[in-house]
Amino acid sequence: MIKYSLLILLFFSSNLLFAQTGKIELKTLKPVYETNQYPEIFYAANPKIAEKINTFLQLEDLEHLPNVFQKHPFEKVCYDEQATRGSISFESWKQFKTTKNILSFSVSGDATGAYSENFEAYHNFDLSTGDPVILKTLFTKTGTAQLEKLLNKKVEQRITSYLKANQPPEKTEGTVKQEDDDIDEQISMYNDCLNDVKSNTLEWYKFYFSQDSITFVRGRCSNHALRALDDLDDYFITFSFRELSSYLSLSGKQLLNDSKNLVPLSSPEGKMFRGKINDKYPVSLIISKIYEDGSLQLKYWYDKVKTPIEWRGKFENNHFSLVEDDYHSEELKAWVPRANIEADWRNGNKINGTWINYTTKKVLKVELSRY
Repeated sequence: MIKYSLLILLFFSSNLLFAQTGKIELKTLKPVYETNQYPEIFYAANPKIAEKINTFLQLEDLEHLPNVFQKHPFEKVCYDEQATRGSISFESWKQFKTTKNILSFSVSGDATGAYSENFEAYHNFDLSTGDPVILKTLFTKTGTAQLEKLLNKKVEQRITSYLKANQPPEKTEGTVKQEDDDIDEQISMYNDCLNDVKSNTLEWYKFYFSQDSITFVRGRCSNHALRALDDLDDYFITFSFRELSSYLSLSGKQLLNDSKNLVPLSSPEGKMFRGKINDKYPVSLIISKIYEDGSLQLKYWYDKVKTPIEWRGKFENNHFSLVEDDYHSEELKAWVPRANIEADWRNGNKINGTWINYTTKKVLKVELSRY
């Protein structure tokens, strides 16, 4: 009887332990609309991580916060015959098998503007924080330069090998002119690409993880009009963690080794912040991207309203100089500002500054901490 009771206790204990440390799950986002297939993240062991990832994803791809929509999650991006914007449909998603600290998956579909173009986007997250993995932070400055040369060389070699293996036949009187034009256009396209790829930085490469490697994805050489002539399409270049080890930064090594990242942040890019404006209005903020020239993609929202608002401007020397627009004036043919924001990024985890009303000059304090 004691043995039987002990077995039951062990059974329930193991189930409880699994529930507390269970693996992350991806399920199709609901309610489903038409044929759209888009992932939603579930993580019983740490719901905060799942919340952050879903917020990053849906703000970027669906243009709203999780569960904030009228009819369905795709209403801001899907086709609408009355809308003047382009549209996106999501066809499928695929999760890659990785180490325990990393979530890596792709989302594919079609984007339609002047024409329709299929796409595959790659998403990578650090499961210890819920933050997106920023590729350039994985490598040292020297390692980045060396890796860029290596990646670009791999692309060059593939194009060069293709051109050598597909030398155009000598032109004869019986050659169809359209075939000649296509061959000439293809050769010109690849030669232009060879010139361009030499100066490509890591910004040109998307990426995804497996259990022991990173695959870098460089987009195709062709534009939409020449795609039918582009036999090479996208370039997939895979390096094992071992091959990349000499290029890795300390934070990169810790991520790939499933260690806790103890390296101080060097940038607020790819981070989420929460705090208050004027000591009483709870707000959240996400900095999606900071470009080399200091321009950035940044949105914030009042937690009670949950409507994303964009701040545009620059981040330089740990200082934000930003503008919040109010409305677009048809008379002025320009955006009319609502506020100016001046703030500092401090101690690697805080944003402190002021929100200044453009018209009244009223100053409100902004205090945010990394979430």
